[in-house]
Amino acid sequence: MIKRLTLPFFFIFLFIFAPERMHPAAFGAVPPLSYTSPVPFAPGERFVYDVLLNDAKVGKAVMKVEEKTMLQGREVYHLVSEVKSSRFFSLFIPINDRVESYMDVKNLYSHRVEIRKERRRKTEEKVVTFDQIGHRAVQRKNNEEEIFEIPPRVQDSLSSLYFFRTQPFPEVGEAVTIDIHENEKNGKLEVRSLFRERVNTPAGAFDTIKIQTVLPQGGALSSSGRVFIWFTDDERRIPVLMQSESKRGQITVLLSSQREGENHPLAAKAF
Repeated sequence: MIKRLTLPFFFIFLFIFAPERMHPAAFGAVPPLSYTSPVPFAPGERFVYDVLLNDAKVGKAVMKVEEKTMLQGREVYHLVSEVKSSRFFSLFIPINDRVESYMDVKNLYSHRVEIRKERRRKTEEKVVTFDQIGHRAVQRKNNEEEIFEIPPRVQDSLSSLYFFRTQPFPEVGEAVTIDIHENEKNGKLEVRSLFRERVNTPAGAFDTIKIQTVLPQGGALSSSGRVFIWFTDDERRIPVLMQSESKRGQITVLLSSQREGENHPLAAKAF
């Protein structure tokens, strides 16, 4: 099976798509919500990453939490992921992608995701609105509207990463699943904890937990399927490193700078 890395979310690492371990979702009762308190992010949080293909820097990525806003009568986190290729790499594969997700502050599920992908010859845009009560997703793309059935408390590709940060990490060797809707499909994303490791980044050295997941389909670089993400082994659970193999070589995404959210009590420590 061919997988593809959408440089924006890698972070979209993140997490997300139509992969091997994404099993068809079975609808049922709304599962109990469990998350750390306070959540490990806040408005003003901003992570900047260097994106490397083999050892060459090919772009920059940003993940940030904007000010809270109101959507559909609910208070939501405004989550943003951006990826832009470097000037030199843009001569070959120009990339300018932006994903915006609106995540419910109380229940930590997605209400809306807006995706924009700019390439050399075309720009793709789509908006998906989630009706978490009626369990349906409304997608608007190319002046067309489609409706899909969704499971309770479904996540989009970006909100799934932030939701995972709120969850108790699985014990080493164990896995958790997250219901997501991506690429017009529902699935259960499996995220497995491998081991603890200390890693070095341009932003410093961090004690981390290495996680294995799979990549989304439909992006600029084709991946071999296995994706490894290193999250800080502390309350903030920051993704500081991501690695995957592609047809063009090894993709590495390294944290280069970070800013914690405003008035947030948690802070990852680099040594």
